[in-house]
Amino acid sequence: MKLQNKWFIGAMMGAVISLVSTSCVDEIKFGNSFLDKAPGGNATIDTVFNSAEYTRQFLNTCYSRQYYGLPYNTDSNGNIPDSSSPYLGKKDALTDCWSLYFSDATVYQQYYLGSLNANYGTRYFPYTREMVWEVVRWCWLLMENIDRVPGMDSTEKTQLVAEAKCLIAARYFDMFRHYGGLPLLYASFTGTESGYEIPRATVEETVNYMIKMLDDAINSGGLVWAYADADLASKAGHWTKAGAMALKCKIWQFAASPLFNDVNGYAGGNSEAEQQRLVWYGGYHAELWDNCLKACEAFFKELESQGGYSLNKASEETPEQYRQAYRMGYIRQNSKEVLHSVRTNMSDAFNSSSYMWHSWAVPSLCRTEYPPTQEYVEMFPWADGTPFDWKRRKQKVSWMKCS
Repeated sequence: MKLQNKWFIGAMMGAVISLVSTSCVDEIKFGNSFLDKAPGGNATIDTVFNSAEYTRQFLNTCYSRQYYGLPYNTDSNGNIPDSSSPYLGKKDALTDCWSLYFSDATVYQQYYLGSLNANYGTRYFPYTREMVWEVVRWCWLLMENIDRVPGMDSTEKTQLVAEAKCLIAARYFDMFRHYGGLPLLYASFTGTESGYEIPRATVEETVNYMIKMLDDAINSGGLVWAYADADLASKAGHWTKAGAMALKCKIWQFAASPLFNDVNGYAGGNSEAEQQRLVWYGGYHAELWDNCLKACEAFFKELESQGGYSLNKASEETPEQYRQAYRMGYIRQNSKEVLHSVRTNMSDAFNSSSYMWHSWAVPSLCRTEYPPTQEYVEMFPWADGTPFDWKRRKQKVSWMKCS
């Protein structure tokens, strides 16, 4: 894995980005090279972590590079994840849950036209071009320097560290889904180290790394369970204890799935990566499902105690009201259905020259449309946990018609 390690360091020591501040404090540029001096600005580590406001902005930069579920911009300079471009397409369209109609997207051309192969990850979720390693390093920089930030009390410092650990776990999980075991970082780089040979960890080690990050955040006392409506204008999208506990459930579920956890390796078990346990656990481990169950039980126990989250309910048992309840579950900032939201600040001038949401979503382009499939609709079980069945639905509600 030496080649991948070299790529890894290249990603870590690269890109410079800027953060637009919404406060009265001057805008400041951040990036890996700000260890000395960011090009175009005067920000150094001492500048950033000598200001509580700049430190908050720095964390916001980490938030801005999370995985976003729809295309929202095209950038050839490597300042945003490659998958943000409609011309690449979202990896979610490779599943049975979402459809893609933009035929110029790489995902469409490979998957829908039948030429997809096992090397898809290097194209659809590039190892060095998804801003994963940049975010991980920035979060370590924050954690290493947070104690010297003036004008910030210990409570907020604990909160920012907890959020940074959630961001690391989330970005690792984005990459884990495609590559399995990954190099594990325990500190930032200064650029003066004697070497950067970071071995690729096993699947088990990578899962444990992500889970520990989340456990540290959950048990730190720094995360609120849920934000009140009055706080959402400034806090929506920040990691919460509920979001961290939910991500923990998701990681264990994915790790316990047959992709990583089975009697035989997904590709037969004889490849070098399988022999080294880099892409599976090396066998079937029932305790992984036990871990998933325990994480889910812990979440729902906390939910029962704390409240704050619930499903939207239809005002009437009609298709229109059920559709409305579903839409409002994700479109409203104060939705009680959302455990963690990822946001982008791209705007729309609502004209054809605005290269954003409005112009991309017109029927002739469909660049930002990823509608759910029938499989997605039917995968949700009944409230008692039994699988959905159209025949049972017809018996319960007279207005539901099935052809």
